[in-house]
Amino acid sequence: MDSLDGFARRARSHAFTITAMAFQDAMNLDIERLRRCSLHVFENGRIMPFCSRYLTPAEV
Repeated sequence: MDSLDGFARRARSHAFTITAMAFQDAMNLDIERLRRCSLHVFENGRIMPFCSRYLTPAEV
């Protein structure tokens, strides 16, 4: 890259994010970790922490 602006343009078009977290289900739920969850999903008009997405059946 020949300049900071060039680097910023390339980073916006050629970057991706990988997020990893321990799986939680109803048997190993950690409320503090759920409160700190930084990844969210938008579903049925609601925003919910991804960490809690699979705690209930999909139909609910």
